[in-house]
Amino acid sequence: MTIHDAQQFRQPQIAMAAGEPGLLPSADELLGAIQDDRSSNHPLAVSASHAGSLHRRRIDDPTRTAEIDTHRSTLMRAIDLWVSRNVPTAHTGPTMHTEGLGPVVDRLAERLVQAEQATRALPEHDTRARRARNRLDEIRVGYDVLIAEVLEGKRQLPRTAARQ
Repeated sequence: MTIHDAQQFRQPQIAMAAGEPGLLPSADELLGAIQDDRSSNHPLAVSASHAGSLHRRRIDDPTRTAEIDTHRSTLMRAIDLWVSRNVPTAHTGPTMHTEGLGPVVDRLAERLVQAEQATRALPEHDTRARRARNRLDEIRVGYDVLIAEVLEGKRQLPRTAARQ
């Protein structure tokens, strides 16, 4: 397996207070990591970079889709486990989000890779290229709103239990 998430996510992390910068990276920080900017060593940025690599491999080698999807599932679970262990939970009042952060990060990576591919393959004003960029913008904004709500105690993410 090309991802080193299992080791990384099992290490104890120092949880920061809710709202403190750095606890959850912004969508732009994750997008930078996916685009191979190695300026962030935040566990979620590193994981987002891995997710981007997996999505690119999926496009480059469709015969390995099942294997790659297994790696993606492992990575999404590892992200959710890290969040469960490191992001404070508001205990009263917040609305429960329907999924963990792992699938959201995976979709962010997928949409960036799709937008990159559309931008390279299609004319700039092609409807399909514009649609790919719009889908990326939608998930980018949605991610930032979600993490802001989580850090403000307005939204709760499902908790992932460690499997022994």
